[in-house]
Amino acid sequence: MALDALTCGHCVMRVKETLEKRPDVELAEVSIDSARISGETSASQLIATIEYAGYHACVALDNSHPKADPLTDSETQPEALTADDATFPADSFHLLIDGMSCASCVSRVQHALQRWTALAKCG
Repeated sequence: MALDALTCGHCVMRVKETLEKRPDVELAEVSIDSARISGETSASQLIATIEYAGYHACVALDNSHPKADPLTDSETQPEALTADDATFPADSFHLLIDGMSCASCVSRVQHALQRWTALAKCG
């Protein structure tokens, strides 16, 4: 099974523990981009369980598009930020993002948004 949105060991452990709580799952081997599950259940039920945990999954058919490497621990991690809507400039957006479970997840999203903003200014 192909996994998406896992960025660190905490994400991997959360998916593994969630899967292994199911009575019809005997064993779950989970990595950052895939899972091998032993038991007697359907793929759609396993996908629903992973989605419930806050991540994305699909039946792996083709591995020709590997997932990008996660951020390393050596990169600086951002502090959690809070802001009042009144402090945002008129051309900004307030996004509610779920599924992030650690500083590495936050950093990955923050860097993606910064790259997108830089490209939007150039284009």
